Amino acid sequence: MPTIEVPTHQYLEGYDSESTTSLGDHRQQDHLAPMTSLFAEDPTEDIFEPYQPKSYWKFVRGIRVGRLDSFKIGLSMGTVLALSIATLWYALNPPIMGLPSYYVSAPIFYANFLFFFPILCWAAVLFFFERYSVPYHIVLGLKGRLITSIQVFKNALVLANLWLGSFFLFTLGTRNHLTLDLLGLYTIHVPSTIFTAVNYISLLIYIWPIRGFHRSSRRVLLKDLATILVGPFAVPFFRRTLVADITTSLVIPLRLFAEGTCLVVTGGLFTFTATKRQPICITLAPLLSDVVSVLPYLWRFLQCSSQTYRMPSHRQKLLPILNTCKYLTCIVAVAVSGTISVFEDAGMVTSAPVVAVKLGMVCCSTIYCYVWDVLCDWGLFTIDHGRIRFRELLYPSKIPYLIIPVTNIILRFAWALTLTPHGLWPYPQTLNLILGALELVRRFVWVAFRAENQVAQLRSQRRQEMVQGVDSAPLLGSVAE
Repeated sequence: MPTIEVPTHQYLEGYDSESTTSLGDHRQQDHLAPMTSLFAEDPTEDIFEPYQPKSYWKFVRGIRVGRLDSFKIGLSMGTVLALSIATLWYALNPPIMGLPSYYVSAPIFYANFLFFFPILCWAAVLFFFERYSVPYHIVLGLKGRLITSIQVFKNALVLANLWLGSFFLFTLGTRNHLTLDLLGLYTIHVPSTIFTAVNYISLLIYIWPIRGFHRSSRRVLLKDLATILVGPFAVPFFRRTLVADITTSLVIPLRLFAEGTCLVVTGGLFTFTATKRQPICITLAPLLSDVVSVLPYLWRFLQCSSQTYRMPSHRQKLLPILNTCKYLTCIVAVAVSGTISVFEDAGMVTSAPVVAVKLGMVCCSTIYCYVWDVLCDWGLFTIDHGRIRFRELLYPSKIPYLIIPVTNIILRFAWALTLTPHGLWPYPQTLNLILGALELVRRFVWVAFRAENQVAQLRSQRRQEMVQGVDSAPLLGSVAE
């Protein structure tokens, strides 16, 4: 997920950056003092310097994080904690999960949560990039003033407060039946689902061109998403490939968002509790889940197929073909498993062989994806004189390289629970929320190691060019996939 704000500072004259200005943050650098450098001078810069003008490296070394505004951060975190405790108290004492209003509101609230949760995950990834001076901006093709992890974290806290505020009012309204007294003349009953609609409208923050929330960064991200959606056969570069991979981990929030949108558009969000009838959106939820779940994998399948076609030789086509097959197995596993689950929910499929086929397809697809993560996306191992060794590691300790692959396989199998019949779980929507959050954590850990591997490959490539005396090629061309 790209984070970029375009600079207007004078010391960047001569650096070819985009012309748009940073919106929502026109502060001068002096306002950030006292400061500490995020990027220490590193021998890595000598390797990558030919790819960028010297003025750019001067700018990168000048990135600063100001002393934390303890009052603002503390106030935001304190508000999040207080709202979380109050919301859990009203939601679980006794549980409201079985109430009709909650049943139709949960898809919207959970989808919104799973849309801002990646921002918090990205802040954590940025923190590690900054902590270990990983030049992620190079492999992601970012120019201009880079947004720091603290800035991203602040935005995530604001979104968390907005979400928790509307969810708390919803639980409060569900318990106490809020009313609005107009000067004693007229009393209006306020349905709790009105706060669900407010939560749904708040999703406009991500796409509306408001000042603040790093508008230029959102513009870059939306442009990448639009390019992936409209032109899956276009030649992608590394950042857009990374964004496309992240979308495959947004299957659960996309499914919930589709169901919530259907409830808002058809009016089922407001008529369900009044008529006691099941809205058509709830009836069609399994079908919506199947369609939405397949789309991200389908787009990646088309991208990989296009990449395979563009490769000049059969030897170069091998890895793209294997990557294409990986997404094909995902499409088949999700589509078939989802279809079987629809019949299972209806009580039409009970035979053991059908369940065995479903589990077998899910396991094969998961193992295929896991092996690809470790050997190709992360490239953790190399063969040196017949011996398997770790590749060049940029993070200082080997412990993460040993722990993360183990947690990755566990979390990859966890998503299979979402393909089980909903009747097996007392609160299937809450289960989807938990598994969706775990999948996003897994994905952004994957992003941290995927970008690190790309940097390591570029360092190795650049060293070979320096030894052979080969002139440096444009960077973005070297990381295009």
